[in-house]
Amino acid sequence: MKDYTIAQTADESVYVAQVRKIKAERPGYNNTERLQDVDCSDLYIFTYDDGTIEVYYDTDVDAVYVKSDMHIEELLVNKPFCIKS
Repeated sequence: MKDYTIAQTADESVYVAQVRKIKAERPGYNNTERLQDVDCSDLYIFTYDDGTIEVYYDTDVDAVYVKSDMHIEELLVNKPFCIKS
């Protein structure tokens, strides 16, 4: 699974834009799940037949990042600051 940091601060507008872009440009998901933590962090999970895309708005880490086991670089709203495998 790759981890793409797309905002170096917990920017809610980047998070919302990323979720909307995935919904618009990568339809066909089998399930979505939105989870919210007590610290106001947010996680949106898209499940597909060929893998998952997880979008994180993390106030503890202070970043917005995307994790996926699929190739998704064309779906990112910002050029990633950091990519981890």
